[in-house]
Amino acid sequence: LSPGAPESPSSLGAMASSSASESLWRQLREDEDVLQRALAGGAARSAAELGEVLLRAEDALARLREGAGAAPAEERRRLEASACRLASHRVALRARKDAAAREGLLREAGSNGESGPRRRKGRAPGNPEEDEHDALRSLTEARNNMGSTLGHIQEVQKKLDETSETIASTQRQYNVFDLKLKDAAQLLGQLKRRTEQDSKYIWWSFCLFLSVVAYIVLRRLKVFRMLYLGASWTLWTGTSAAGALQNILTALLSMYSGLCETLGLPSALDVKLE
Repeated sequence: LSPGAPESPSSLGAMASSSASESLWRQLREDEDVLQRALAGGAARSAAELGEVLLRAEDALARLREGAGAAPAEERRRLEASACRLASHRVALRARKDAAAREGLLREAGSNGESGPRRRKGRAPGNPEEDEHDALRSLTEARNNMGSTLGHIQEVQKKLDETSETIASTQRQYNVFDLKLKDAAQLLGQLKRRTEQDSKYIWWSFCLFLSVVAYIVLRRLKVFRMLYLGASWTLWTGTSAAGALQNILTALLSMYSGLCETLGLPSALDVKLE
């Protein structure tokens, strides 16, 4: 798009969804940091405030999951990790609430133990049934709290199992990709060696073809015949020149001997021979 052209509705929608997703991620990280510090004992916050923060974080996580249909695998793994952390925070918050409830019950039981005789003195004869009813109600509440805590622990275990399964499937996919890459590298090596061999065969074939073409051309041009004739003439002319020279020398010697005999002079050849 040009700088002055208006943006399309699809691009505007994508930008709006991206900004909304970033704001939800920012809010989720801030809420997780608050819960982490509070549950670790770094910040003094009430259980009600922590419950509100946890609900807000879970709401942000649910919105992110709704918009993560076509999201990449990395973002989905981040969402699963955030869900596991929030589930662990909920279990820790529930455990803190249960611990506070148990402490309250123990304090109430201690105060009841100290003032029990006085209360028993002021109560009617039917008050032991009321005490048993209060104890039964306290035990029932403790059992319900323990059941809810166990349910949250099972939920966290389920989330952890799902995350472990996702990681295991991803690892299996990576192993498959590794095997595919090794096979591809091996095939590429074989193809390279075959290409080198084929190139050698092609070059040798080309050289043989050029040799055959040169032989045919030279034979058509009578080059071999001319070379043969030139060599034969050279040999013949060499032999003929040697014979002519020998004949000339013999004739000169004969003339010299005849001249010496005619003049009555001694021949140098005869003197040398004597």
